[in-house]
Amino acid sequence: MITLALAISAFEPLLWSKRAMVTIVMGTRIPVEGADLVRPVCLDERIRVQVLLALTSGRTCADARAEQDAAARQLGLSGAEIDAARGGNCFDVKAAAAVRLACALRVSKPDAVWQAQKTAVAAGLRPEDLTMIESLAAAARAMDGGDGT
Repeated sequence: MITLALAISAFEPLLWSKRAMVTIVMGTRIPVEGADLVRPVCLDERIRVQVLLALTSGRTCADARAEQDAAARQLGLSGAEIDAARGGNCFDVKAAAAVRLACALRVSKPDAVWQAQKTAVAAGLRPEDLTMIESLAAAARAMDGGDGT
């Protein structure tokens, strides 16, 4: 089973290079073409984790889910918050907007993406946050074979 969760295993900062390999939980890696960022400092860790939980929902093995749960709890997420994120929802407005955007980007629905972007900006997400969410969703699509399912 494919395991996807960018930097969720230890919540280490993502380190990118021209042909970066993005760290995925359980050691799986995928290439990200054209990544020039040295160390993205954006997207609050709690929000990033909730986005990752939403993007990996139903795509991780039991061991990976347990590891994700433990890591999310270290950041202070409750069991209800973890379950909500896996269901594509969040209790926090900003996190909910980020998760909705990531999910819309993953399935490549232009109208949903446009609306989710508007909502994300209104919720206070910065352009660099949106870029990080787009990168996470693109990585999820790549793991799915590019079809977003």
